[in-house]
Amino acid sequence: NHSTSQNALMLANLICGVVLVIASQIMSQIDSTKVVNSYLVHWYRLLPAYCLGEGLLNLSLPIEFFTLVLKVHVTGPFDVRIIGRSLIYLAVEAPAFFLLTLLCDMGPPKAFVRWRSASRWFGRP
Repeated sequence: NHSTSQNALMLANLICGVVLVIASQIMSQIDSTKVVNSYLVHWYRLLPAYCLGEGLLNLSLPIEFFTLVLKVHVTGPFDVRIIGRSLIYLAVEAPAFFLLTLLCDMGPPKAFVRWRSASRWFGRP
């Protein structure tokens, strides 16, 4: 059903965009989970909804927060520490996901279909 799949996709994007951003922010504040979060955040950024949520969260913080609290110098909102990193990830992911969509739409290659039908793992003894 089309509406069910659309609702499931919206729920997945909501989870990626909101819940992972909040979980990442909480994990970055707890001493015992800081190291784990520093590795997981790279995997989170592969999801466009997380990049959008992280960018919006960082954009909502005043620049003084970065200079006074985090002790880093930022030049403006497009700085790598604010939304620049998220924009770079999104710029790389957009063509990649577009090509993935085209590959899924074209279907499997004929050689794979022949191998799968001849393979004993997929139903042939």
